[in-house]
Amino acid sequence: MDKLKLAWDTFDFFTLECSNQEKKHTDCISTLSNFFDKNNFPSRAQRKRMKKKLYSSCDYLIVLYKKQSDALDELVTLHRDLVDIPAEREVDIESLLSLKNVTCTLIHQINKQKSEFDDVLG
Repeated sequence: MDKLKLAWDTFDFFTLECSNQEKKHTDCISTLSNFFDKNNFPSRAQRKRMKKKLYSSCDYLIVLYKKQSDALDELVTLHRDLVDIPAEREVDIESLLSLKNVTCTLIHQINKQKSEFDDVLG
């Protein structure tokens, strides 16, 4: 398998994994919202379990985003270094860098969200 195909396959894999984990993460946040929307005040043990679950979800998303970012770095390098990129694989390097920037912003936002969970759940 050539390097460019492997790099795109890696990027596609982590993009799918990120999407799947984002759905699970959204479900966790919905559960947290339901705790408080129903005027239900969770016990200390429930808050601790919820916090652990949310932190785990955040940490896994961060790992996936970092792997996606690494895959984007590899794609940028290959697109800069390779001379004969097939037309169907050509992409603007600026688009890849922009996507990497978005991914880094997501990492920052997830870290910020962890801090907010701390405030809410204690």
